[in-house]
Order: sequence, then structure tokens, then C-alpha cells
Amino acid sequence: MRKILFLLISVACKSMLYGQNKIPTICSENIFLDRDSLVLISITDNCVAYKNYCTNATAFLLNYINRKIAYNYYPVKRNNIFPGPPVANRGLVDNYRIADPSSGHTVSEIVFYPLTSGHGFKTKYALPPHWRYSFQIHKIPADKERLVQSNLDTLIKIGLYDKIKKEIEFSVPFLVTSDQFASYIQSYDLTDTAILNGINMDLESNIGKPGMSAEELAEYPKKKIENAPPTKLWVECYIPIDSSDIPVGIPERNVTPVAVQTKKGLYVYSETIEPALFAGPGLFTQFENPVFDLSACKNLDFAYQKVIEIFREEISEQFRNYPLHADLITGLAPNQLRFERRFEESNVLKGFSGPYYELSTYTINFWSGPKGIHINSGAGYQNSDAYRKNYRNDHIFLVEMTALQINVGKKGGYPEPTNDQYSAYAKEVRKALLNAVENTTKQLNGKFNQNTGIGIITLN
Repeated sequence: MRKILFLLISVACKSMLYGQNKIPTICSENIFLDRDSLVLISITDNCVAYKNYCTNATAFLLNYINRKIAYNYYPVKRNNIFPGPPVANRGLVDNYRIADPSSGHTVSEIVFYPLTSGHGFKTKYALPPHWRYSFQIHKIPADKERLVQSNLDTLIKIGLYDKIKKEIEFSVPFLVTSDQFASYIQSYDLTDTAILNGINMDLESNIGKPGMSAEELAEYPKKKIENAPPTKLWVECYIPIDSSDIPVGIPERNVTPVAVQTKKGLYVYSETIEPALFAGPGLFTQFENPVFDLSACKNLDFAYQKVIEIFREEISEQFRNYPLHADLITGLAPNQLRFERRFEESNVLKGFSGPYYELSTYTINFWSGPKGIHINSGAGYQNSDAYRKNYRNDHIFLVEMTALQINVGKKGGYPEPTNDQYSAYAKEVRKALLNAVENTTKQLNGKFNQNTGIGIITLN
């Protein structure tokens, strides 16, 4: 297998100038060949020709894929097999009832998402509730497009690579062919309208043209990049294989985007992890963070109890006060607090046309755990004996979830809030929680880190 090393190192560059292109461009002078390997580097203030157009991405998909192929950690025995991409034409999907190989369910659209699986190290980590993988595009300067294009063409010729395992739904076992998958690179011809309409391009970062109506703006990001329709899309695909590494089913309906071409340019994708704020009707996560560092405390049990005792009082004080004005609900678990405000005028939305009335509930969970454990709801950590035995529980984590419905006037239905209304509540909840952390830290003569929102406690 041809070895390719594609290195992308990125450090944040200066912000885009207001009114200029919102899609960052990777610096031209930092894209070059080194011993037949393509190298992309973006360094702060080192972009002479592309000042203010540098990328601040930290995880380029093309880099990740090239490294997997170059180091060949989980080799596939047969890399002379070249499956096509999952079918994107919705007519074909519906007519032939094409189902996802992991679940047996029909999935009409091709969606952008990596292959994930529990806590396995061979696939991407399956994120906790209210978190998701997200993708952004970054422009390749015109004079370097040919280098990147050549790399993409080579990847398609690689065939199958990177054998991986995925936890699958065995509720429909007769439709599930295997829990072993192989990766491969393929492309879509997006000049075919049927294919373009069958792929959720998820280009929400594009802002369209000034003066667009709300309806035009809603459609614009899905079909154009910098006012040009996409013509070709490169993706990483996943297909089930047997013990001999022979494909035994159709590809997954989710793919990882690698690059996209328009008549005006070539773009590569980066991957980030972000909160999925709107997790259901009126329900979203406002705050999810480590809040106290107890690593300097000798007696962790004593320190934890002392911090939580004061912290509960401080949280209650913050949520009782203006503008949240919520009442404490008693009788919950020791590591949980809940506040609610029922059918009262919203202080948070005073600046909005209304008057608005709210039906709001704030649920706060906190727990101790080792530094670096993914925060989530704490359930994964609390259920793991290995973590409890092998790590020092020297940090306190917190997650807050808000159930929110808003209505103009007290009577009538309470529908889903708008994004602006969500944001207004998110701001106030975050402020209340950080105030509680800071006040608790001060009472214990600790040090509050304004940048991280973490109180550093030293109790002996």
C-alpha cells in the first residue's frame, strides 16, 4: 500500500475581517511537498499573502485519514476492492428500501457523521447526550489546489483500509450482516441534482448574501459555498466485511466529509466537537463543565463534602435571585438540584417584545471524578469500577439542563422558544453558575480561574 503522510498543523490565526469571506483559507506558502508527502501548516502571523484568512482548525479529516493509511494500524487483507459510495439518490433509496447496515432502518439522506462505537478505540468515541461531531470547511488557495487534488485522487485508488468494529443494533439481527467494517474513500458527482439533494451538506457556517430573506437564507447554505454550487464531494465511507475482509453488505448511510469542490475553489473539512444545544422540545443543555479542582487537597472526601455544602447554598442563592427568580424543588438526590418557575413573567426576556411568560425548569447534577474524564452526565464514570479504583477523584463536574417553554401572555399554549430566547437564558444560567463557583471558591480561600471557570481549592 502506498504510504502517504499528510500533516496539518494549525494554530489560531487572526480573526476574519468584518465583511470579508467567512470561510478561512489555509496559507499558500505553508502548503508544500516534503519527500513526496504533502504538508499543510498554518501558523499565526506567517501568512504573507493571505493575512486574515488563516484557518484555526485543529483536526483536519484529510490528515486523520492519511495517517491511518500511512501507519496502517488495523490493516485490511484485501485492498484491491473498490466499493462505490452509499446511494444518495432518494428515489433509488425509497424504491429499493435501502437500509442502514447497522440498524436495518431505511435512512433517506446521506448524513455527515463519523462511525462511532461506545468506548472502543478503533472507532470515534460515541459522544454523551447533548454533544455531537461537527464539520467546517477551509479553502485551499488556488495555487495549491493541484497538490491537494492529487492526494484525493490517490486516496480513492487505495481501496479498503482501517478495519474497525462498531456496536450495532441487534434488534433486527436478520438485517445486520456484520459488526466489522472497513473504511474507504469515494466521491460524489454533485452536478447530478438527484445526488446533491440526497446529501445533507450541513454547511450552516455559510451566511449567504446580505439582504437575503429568511426563506432564501435557510436554503442557501445547503446548496452553495461562497455563492458557488458544489460540484464534487470526497467522503470516507464504511462498509461491513466478513472475517476474510470481503464486503458483505451495503455501506453505512453516514459518511465523514473530507473535501468538496466548486467551480470557484477546493475546500477541506475539519472536525470539532460541540454541544448540541437543542436536544428536544424545549430542552437543552446550558452548562457542562468541570467546576472545582481539588487536586491539592489531602482529604478528598472532606474537601468534596465541604465544597458541595457551600456550593449548594450559592447555587440556590443565584437561581432565586433576579433575573431567573426560580424556586428550589426539594426531595431530589444528594448530587442534584432543581429549580422551576411556572407561568410567571420572564425577567430574562424583558428586552424582547412581549410580555413573555415562562414555564422553566433547571436541573443541576454534580459529581466527583478524575481530571480528563469526559463530563457527560457522570453515569458512565459512576458505573465504572475501573475508573473508581484506578483514578483519584480530585475534580467536581457539573451539568445543567434547562426545560423551557415560552408564551406571549400567561394563558394559552407554551411553544418552543426561538434561538434568541434560548441564548438569552443560556447567558443568564451560565452567569449564575459561574458566580456560584466563584463565591464558593472565595469562601474557602481558593483561587477562581476566570478563563476556565474552575475554582482551585486547597483544604488540608
